[in-house]
Amino acid sequence: MGGHIELESELGKGSQFHFNLRFEKSAQIAQTRRTDSIEVDFTGIRALVIGDGEISRGVIARYLAAWGIESLSLASEEAALNELRSGLQRNLAYAVVLLDRGPDNQG
Repeated sequence: MGGHIELESELGKGSQFHFNLRFEKSAQIAQTRRTDSIEVDFTGIRALVIGDGEISRGVIARYLAAWGIESLSLASEEAALNELRSGLQRNLAYAVVLLDRGPDNQG
């Protein structure tokens, strides 16, 4: 396709891939329409988000909120277990528990 690919890699840190491709400008603009999507109602679904990274918990919580899912974000597994037990006693169970383990799997 007339482009090139580059790779930068450092052991224990990860890899980065870069690529360049040349595309000609199209005379027509593609009009696409999704016909395979379905609407799902998440009303009443509660999720518990657990992870030591405040930023990633916030991103996950925002996605859930955009889908209409109520969520609670906690930094520790101990706090999450306490919340799960407490929620059961209050008849407020969580349908989903998301655990963000992070890059060091410390969660």
